Amino acid sequence: MLNGPYYFKRDASGTIMDACGKEGDLQTLFHIEVDRLNKKQELEALKAELEHVLSDVECVVNDWQLMQNKLQDVVKELKTAPLPVEKTARDETIAFLDWLTRHNFTFMGYHQYDLIPIEGDYELRPCEGSGLGILNQPNKVRTLRLSQLPESARIEARKPNLLILTKSNGKSKIHRPAYTDYIGIKRFDDNGNVIGEHRFTGLYASTAYHQSTTNIPLLSDKVARILEESGYPSGSHSWKALNNLLETYPRDELIQANEKEMLEVGRGVVRMQDRDLLRLFVRRDPFGRFFSCMVYVTKERYNTELRRKTQAVLKEYFASEQDVEFTTFFSESPLARTHYIVRVENNNYDIDVKAIEHNLVEAASSWEDRLYGSLKANFGESQGTSLAKNYARAFPRSYKEQMLPGSAVADIAQLEALSENNKLGMLFYRPQEEANDSRFVKLKLFHRDEPIHLSDVMPMLENLGLRVIGESPYQVVTAEGIVYWILDFAMLHNACTGIDLSEARDRFQEAFAAIWYGELESDGFNRLVLCAGLTGREITILRSFARYMRQVGFPFSQHYIEETLSGHSDLAKDLVALFRLRFDPKGSYTEKSRAGIAYPFE
Repeated sequence: MLNGPYYFKRDASGTIMDACGKEGDLQTLFHIEVDRLNKKQELEALKAELEHVLSDVECVVNDWQLMQNKLQDVVKELKTAPLPVEKTARDETIAFLDWLTRHNFTFMGYHQYDLIPIEGDYELRPCEGSGLGILNQPNKVRTLRLSQLPESARIEARKPNLLILTKSNGKSKIHRPAYTDYIGIKRFDDNGNVIGEHRFTGLYASTAYHQSTTNIPLLSDKVARILEESGYPSGSHSWKALNNLLETYPRDELIQANEKEMLEVGRGVVRMQDRDLLRLFVRRDPFGRFFSCMVYVTKERYNTELRRKTQAVLKEYFASEQDVEFTTFFSESPLARTHYIVRVENNNYDIDVKAIEHNLVEAASSWEDRLYGSLKANFGESQGTSLAKNYARAFPRSYKEQMLPGSAVADIAQLEALSENNKLGMLFYRPQEEANDSRFVKLKLFHRDEPIHLSDVMPMLENLGLRVIGESPYQVVTAEGIVYWILDFAMLHNACTGIDLSEARDRFQEAFAAIWYGELESDGFNRLVLCAGLTGREITILRSFARYMRQVGFPFSQHYIEETLSGHSDLAKDLVALFRLRFDPKGSYTEKSRAGIAYPFE
């Protein structure tokens, strides 16, 4: 979008006769480029929207001075009218309204309302002919019975306080796309009963947001009372922290919130200083239309993902059908503040702020936080804290995306067991979500100092009857500078029956370690570890048989023998049992058991 002032000469009908000269009226020309619209109804909708915005601008510009004058008339009326409020409240209100007229508020609309008792109810009725600006349009004002409003709004409408400061339901199409501010000045009869209000709508000017609260009537006294009520000694660290919080607090919120609500926020945030906490503070709109949620968290924890999670938690808890709006603020403080507005149909129901805060704490908890908690739960406070310091930043992102902190605790226990003399660790397991008879198994290999090469491991696993279908390597570097490697394999086993891992785990791990260290040969006989339930040492017996048979002229290859025994695992177990029967000097077999073992071979 481009815009600039130019002189235009027009005829009586408004048609441009000359442009860019030195004569005529100085007007601003806007050049706006948008994505191409091909449908006629889209073009007509865009045209109608532009005309509507221009109409609103024209109404506001034409009545701007009249709205200023009206507010000044209201101020004069307040100075003499009998009001059911203390003089200090009257004086604060008058000073605040005067401040608004000094270019601190962009007036967009005004209307006067009468509050009339009717049929056991009250009716808020617009006074005919009083509308100015956008509130002079029939579609922007309506008669409303208080019984149609939430209970809190009904109470607020008849409460004998002088000012109503809140937000409207609609976003402005002028100045900036924000929800317009609603400033209501109540009218009272001689008995102090509310009989109506003067309603102004618009937006606070940028000057209102950049001034110190000490220069803004109403706020200056409010801030002073909050500081006094806090109990912090003037000039103390806590007093300064609270004062800074109030100065930098969202100005709209500071205007709308009462002193009790602000004191709760102030004390809560001051207590957070230099502590890794998350706090939530919730304020209800007195008219029942939204919840204002202020979330404080350390800067180190704040990120876009946390903000989105927070929006989701708030939207779900309050059952809002609209997107949760947010504004994030950073300063020299160690805390980040995000202001969320959750719009609802009616906020007059009980809420559990602590429960919401707990959900947000869970959302804000990092993987490292959960790891720390798991380590303390498993190893105790002292050792858990020590391990957390060593491993908090040790794991790569890829590991944290795949592994739960509870799994990391088991892996850390494996890594801690490694040493210069024992560099290999392993864990053969089946994920909990898999059925006990599933062919799917996993193997984690842990190694210290040097990485494990896939080309070294794959033949070993294949010879053990495992088909690798997935592999994930992770480098782990502890705070002490020790480097570990984790290789996580996803595999399918070829055993003809399901494997009971509680029975097979130790046997498999002992066999793999023996193969790794060269104490057991890596060949197809090793499939019998899982298939036949034999140990690596027992498999050595069968391997020796095969080689002896080859030496004496047995015509079949070792590969053929491996395949045959793997396909007849019971026979393999019987051969080992027969060997023990004949050659184990410590064997104690009964005649019956000897006959049973020898029978298949007779």
